[in-house]
Amino acid sequence: MALLKIIKNTVVNSTMQYALVSYSSFALSFINTFLLAKYFSIFDFGIYGFITLCLQYLAYSNFGISYSYVNNLSIRKHNKELASVINSNVFILNSIFSLVLVLLGGLTLILFPDFLGKYNYSEHSFYIIAIAIIINFNVLYIKLYRVFLNIYKLMYQLLITPLSLFLMILFLGESVQVKDVLIVILLSRFSAFLLFLNSMPLKVEFKINIKLVKILIVKGVRLLFYNASLGFIALSAITLVSVLFCVEDFSQFKLAFTISGMATLIAASFETLIYPKILNKVTYIKSNDLLKFIDYSNSIYVSIVNLLNFSILCALPLLVYIFPKYVPMLDSLKLFIVANILMSYAYVYKVILISRKDEILLAIYALSSIVLIVALSLFFSMLSLPFSYVALSFILGTILFVLLTMKRSIFYLKNEELYSIIKKNFNLRIVIPILFILFSALYHDNLYSLFLAFGTYILINVKSLDRIIKAFKRLIGEKSLLDF
Repeated sequence: MALLKIIKNTVVNSTMQYALVSYSSFALSFINTFLLAKYFSIFDFGIYGFITLCLQYLAYSNFGISYSYVNNLSIRKHNKELASVINSNVFILNSIFSLVLVLLGGLTLILFPDFLGKYNYSEHSFYIIAIAIIINFNVLYIKLYRVFLNIYKLMYQLLITPLSLFLMILFLGESVQVKDVLIVILLSRFSAFLLFLNSMPLKVEFKINIKLVKILIVKGVRLLFYNASLGFIALSAITLVSVLFCVEDFSQFKLAFTISGMATLIAASFETLIYPKILNKVTYIKSNDLLKFIDYSNSIYVSIVNLLNFSILCALPLLVYIFPKYVPMLDSLKLFIVANILMSYAYVYKVILISRKDEILLAIYALSSIVLIVALSLFFSMLSLPFSYVALSFILGTILFVLLTMKRSIFYLKNEELYSIIKKNFNLRIVIPILFILFSALYHDNLYSLFLAFGTYILINVKSLDRIIKAFKRLIGEKSLLDF
């Protein structure tokens, strides 16, 4: 009966439907990555990895107007006339930015025909720019339909690209080429674009409100500075490897980062469920109860992220067997997993700073971490050390960001000191498993140390894992995300 109730709640609960489609999309995306890693040569997989890196950078080419868009639209959605004005100006702005992107892309190829020649950029530039433009428009549509709660269009856009890629890879098999993948991505994203265009909740009129445009750009750039700076902590490490090392080394490093990102993506989908609740609590909760709430929330979030990351470790022996040509990336993967684990401890403290309007400080902390990662990576490169040392730089940059975030949060927490926060979070229950992972990376052991890390974590964190089960049961039983 309990199982039937869970299934019933999953079917009727729109939140759970969206979560199910999200996780299916994630699963397909990673299956596609593994299939492409298998069928592509290491060089071609490096080219594909660099293209995805370019798309990550081009996602910031609209100067953050998607952030200011959703903020303004959420507040004014009940005023259809004003909401339509906001909607129209945002789409006009994005069209202008897209045109500039096309012009700059064409001008770059004319003036510098060998631009990024190591990665055959000129051969794929049309697809890169076209996909980036469509993605930027789709991001705006996603914000729009989230505000007006059209969950089915959102689920379509989540699933169509990974599903299309999966079917294409199965059909072509070993004959699949990088260009085939780009064509499928372009067409599937465009199909979502067309679906979003149909029956929009707000009309688009070609009337520019200069005052509103200024507000959208200024606020967008400010929010972009915060959001992009956090994302650039990871991008800085990947970019450095793409520049300092050969395509084959970059291919290894990018696959390691992608696999470690499995846990990050799943955790991010969980964040969308808990973030509003945590933000509301840390904003309005009484000071005396804030510490208790932080400890409870952090224990659930951190436990989920840690369990995901330690589970990935157990799959490494299988990866060695399936992808023997990618064995050199395993040490970097282990270090990325350690960085993921450490970063998870900053989550609730980041929310505290956001609730106190300290986003700029978070961005500065992120930039400080990037500077450290770049400096250490360049130093290791001068010593001709392997690319796994860039992953080590990433760990050290992550530690700096976590410590700075925790230190600032003390300003809002009574009777707390940095030492007590560090001692409470980074106790032996997590330090011992991390040491096993580091030992595994240092001595290139891809079996015993990893299972010791996983087994140790499970044995000494039973209470934390029990909290995950209880939290999941509570989420399954709810019919509204707002009541979670």
